[in-house]
Parts: sequence; C-alpha cells; structure tokens
Amino acid sequence: MKKQFLATLGALVVGLSIGTIAGEDKGTLYNGQAKGLIGNIKIAADFDGSKVASVRVLEHSETPALGGEALKKLAISSIGKELSEVDSIAGATYTSNGFKEALETAFNTKKISN
Repeated sequence: MKKQFLATLGALVVGLSIGTIAGEDKGTLYNGQAKGLIGNIKIAADFDGSKVASVRVLEHSETPALGGEALKKLAISSIGKELSEVDSIAGATYTSNGFKEALETAFNTKKISN
C-alpha cells in the first residue's frame, strides 16, 4: 500500500512539474529546446510580434523543488516580455539559461516560418 501511494505521489509530482502553462495561446505554438542543469528543457511558445504571448513547459529533467519551480516562475514572468527582458531565477542559473535559450529557439523557428 505504501509503495503504491509513493508511486502515485511521484507520478503526480512529475505531472505537475511538466505541465506548466502560462499565458493564452493565440496562434501557432513554436517548439524550443535547450539544455538545463540536468537535461533538456522542451517548451512550446506563442509570440505576439516580438513579445512572449504564452509558454508551455512540455518536458524537463530538472529537480522538481528547484528547477521545476523555477520553470513555473519563468513561464509566468516571461509573458508580455521580449526575449532580452526575461529574467533569471536566483539559485537556478542553468535552468534559467536553458529556458531562455529554448524560448529563443522557439522564436527563431517563428521567424523562419513566417
């Protein structure tokens, strides 16, 4: 019973840390990927001109308590900002840099496809 509870709890934590969505999708989502501290950070983003309209963190391997929380904050705080205006989260530098690089990759994909 205890093992089943822990497995369910673990799946819930992973699901919550991966499904971060910020903003409202208004158009086409562009994928971006970059290396974080532990592994790749994969996002889908929508842009309103040169500003971030929405971000979905699709997948990451960062620690849930630090990197996962940083990704949630980054996704929310990036809405309405240009790429150069997206801040880093103190104590999660590699995760922040990976998020920003993935966002830049998504934006460059947008520029190529338009």
